[in-house]
Amino acid sequence: MMTSPGIFNTGAEFFEWDGSNLNPVPGSPNAPNDSSFYGNMLVLPTGQILFTDFFEVDIYTPTGSYDPAWAPTIQKIPSTVSPSGSYVISGHKFNGFSQGAAYGDDAQAATNYPLVRITNRANRTRFLQPDTRPQQHGRRVWGAGVHAFRCASQSRAGRQ
Repeated sequence: MMTSPGIFNTGAEFFEWDGSNLNPVPGSPNAPNDSSFYGNMLVLPTGQILFTDFFEVDIYTPTGSYDPAWAPTIQKIPSTVSPSGSYVISGHKFNGFSQGAAYGDDAQAATNYPLVRITNRANRTRFLQPDTRPQQHGRRVWGAGVHAFRCASQSRAGRQ
């Protein structure tokens, strides 16, 4: 969580919720010059937080660890993909475990949509590919329940 004193004042501070308490954590390097409305956060599939303000991009790694039971399970996936190809992946819990992050009506960074991480076997380059046909998702639910799921992803031309 990012807070700042008063309305529109700078001097942002950051906190992490441990389930019971808000605990202070180190802020971004520019935090003394930020007001809370400057910041946007996105929960990444790794559990890390991508933070941006008007000046920089930072990655925050929270304390603790995740429960491996929260991870999606893949039932069917192609073993090889090619640039500009279209592929279907099926499994459970692709919609994530939380709604992600929000700041009032200014920014909603929902993470309940599937991302596909593709790794180039030759050079180990990794990138995240969003589902390119979100209308095919079916139910848009999140949480610990087991939900059957299919998503379609089209690899982009020009990617390695």
